[in-house]
Parts: sequence; C-alpha cells; structure tokens
Amino acid sequence: MVCGSMDNLKWGQGIHGLVVKLGLDSNICICNTLLTMYSNAGRPKEAEELFQEMPERDLISWNSIMAGYVLDGKFLNALKVLVQMLKRLHAQILNSLLKARLLSKDPVTWNIMIAANTHHGDGEEAIKLFMEMQRAGADLDQFSFSSSLAATANLAILDEGKQLHCQAIKLGFDSYLYVTNGIMDMYGKCAEMDDVLKMLPEPNMRSRLSWNILISTFARYGLFDKAREAFHEMVKLGIKPDHVTFVSLLSACSHGGLVEEGLAYFSLMTRQFGVPAHIEHYVCIIDLLGRSGRLFEAENFIKEMPVPPNEFVWRSLLAACRIHGNVELGRKAAENILQFNPSDDSAYVLFSNVCANSGKWDHVEYVREHMQSYRVKKQPAFNTTFTLHDTDEDRRNSVFETIVERLALEMEPWIFYHSG
Repeated sequence: MVCGSMDNLKWGQGIHGLVVKLGLDSNICICNTLLTMYSNAGRPKEAEELFQEMPERDLISWNSIMAGYVLDGKFLNALKVLVQMLKRLHAQILNSLLKARLLSKDPVTWNIMIAANTHHGDGEEAIKLFMEMQRAGADLDQFSFSSSLAATANLAILDEGKQLHCQAIKLGFDSYLYVTNGIMDMYGKCAEMDDVLKMLPEPNMRSRLSWNILISTFARYGLFDKAREAFHEMVKLGIKPDHVTFVSLLSACSHGGLVEEGLAYFSLMTRQFGVPAHIEHYVCIIDLLGRSGRLFEAENFIKEMPVPPNEFVWRSLLAACRIHGNVELGRKAAENILQFNPSDDSAYVLFSNVCANSGKWDHVEYVREHMQSYRVKKQPAFNTTFTLHDTDEDRRNSVFETIVERLALEMEPWIFYHSG
C-alpha cells in the first residue's frame, strides 16, 4: 500500500513484475493489493487490465476497481462494474438454487427457477429446466407451463411451443387462463395468427393480458386497423389499458403510417387513462414521427421529454435519418448513441448507411476509418436453429449469448419485448 502513489508507482510496478515472475499473480490478496495500488495512483488502465486477468475476484476486488473509476471521474464505468457485480451475485444465487433443486421434487422450486430464467432472458435455459423438471418426477402445474411458454414465445421457437401446448392439453392445463394466454402469446410471436384466434376467449371472458396479446399480434402481423379496433372494443367492455397496451398500439400506428392517430393515443394514454409514459412509449413516438419524415418534430420531442433520452431513443431517430437521408441529424443521433457505448458497431453501421443513402461517400470512408482507429469491428449477422433435444453444451450456451448480442442490431429499434 506504500506504493499507492505516483512517486512510488515504479516501485509498485517492480513488485508487480516480481509477483508475476514468482507465480503469485493468482493470489487474490496480492492481486487486490496491486489493484488498490493502481487505483490510488490514478492508473485506471493498468487497474482494469489487472482486474480482467484476475482468475478470482471478491468484494474487495470489485470495490477497488469501482473506487479507481470514481477517482478518475469515470462514473459510468463504475456503474457498469456495479451492474456486472450484481449480475455475478445473481448467478451465484441461481447456482445455489440449482444445487438445491437437484435434490427436490417440489414444483415450487422448479417453477421459481424456470420463471427467473425466463424473466432474465435465459429462455433456452428455462426450457431446459422444464425438461429436467419432468425427468426429476416433479409435478407440472399451470405455472410451469405459463413460464415455459413465455420462454418459447420470447425465442419465437414454434415447434417447442407446440410441444408445450400439446402437453398442456394432455395434462388438462390448457383451460387455465395463464396457460391460455401463454399459448396465445407464443403463437402470436411466431406469427401464427390463425392459432391465436382459435385460442382467443370470447370478448367478455378476455383478461387485459388477452387483449394485449391480441393487439400486439395484430400489430406484428401488419393488421394495424384491427389492432385499433381491438383496443376500442377492449375499452368499450370496461377493461382498462396499461402501458403494454399502448406500446403495441403506438407501434401499430407507427408502422401503419397513422401519425395523427398515434399522437392522439399518446395524449389519451396519460390524460384519459392515467397511464404514465415510459421510455418505450417515447421511442414509439420518435419512430412514429421519424418514419413519416417529421424529423424536426422528432428532435424537438426528444428535447422536451421529461426523462433523459436513452440509446433506444437516439437509435430510433438514427433509423429515421437513414430512411430520409438526414446526415447532420443522423450524426447527432449516432454521437449520442456512442456516449452510451463507444464500441457500438451498429451505430457506426447505421450512420454509414445514412451517409451512403445520401451519396456522402467521403463521410462513409471517414466513418470506416473512425471504426478502425477505435478498433470497432462490424459483427456478422447470426443464423441459429436449435431444439429442446440439443445435447451440445457449448452450442446451447452460445445460442442465447448470440441472440442477446445481435437482437438490437438485427431488429428495428421500435421493437420491444413486453409482457404483462
């Protein structure tokens, strides 16, 4: 700790070299001391390299790297490390539950695991757990099916969803409302409109979730007027819409070119129905205005938002600039996206397309050179197919990671996962 200042840093670096030479660089106590030294000496780069190379980390390790970022004024980096630490803690808790579940036939334990993985985006793992639950002899119930169906819906894997549907019918769980909604949602996200309508309860028997799924499916299928009709029928029957309802409704208006109608619904959302605007609603409005070419209004809307715009807001504006060839506004949007993630290849690619569509080839070359200087590489698109019966562990693990990393780039920014 004596070396934790600029004057004594050379001595500390010498000791670090000796630690590596003696093979002591796997000792967590020594690594934590070196990490604290670099952080206190204002050398965040060295501290970060050491942190990434550490084979094991404890609470002191995480606190030291965060303190180093804070001292260096890199508060966003410190926040990112905190999120990583919390994710690691979450994974450790899940692993502990996993060990416990192997000895248990209690369906509650299994259902918690399936629901947790589905909620956190680990859909493939959720399906795998459902299969293990069956093999363990635990009793399946409506919650097992509803969470597993949500996982297949989010991954849009129709075959596995149909298998779950058949099992639910066989075991008599298809009459439960949560399961029915789960089956509808699965078919809707797999673009199977006929199957959604077959499962749809009578209007006076539909829950708000049923209506939301119907409106969302109509919007996804390009039946924008039907989405609006379903909304008005829902309200007429006394079902109060929620924030999910309006995300689907505003998305339908955006893609249907119904600009004035979408703006009217956005106003009604808070004024008549008391639903507070969330960031995804603002993104829908930016997309609505941007698609119709009203880029000036979209920019002013961002300025007047009561909450700070996130990267999805700017990405939606950038996508609109690509459609209408507005280079200057596209540059501004891309710069704001890169403030959230300087290595975001999709921001560079989208802005490059804006320039190319406008014939600004010198700008395109500049963007490419900028990417090279910052070592940002365009990631390839993905193509993946899997089933519940895959046994290749590495393949199963890589599928979900690839989907998460590439989904935002491959799909348009207005699309959001919503449940409820």
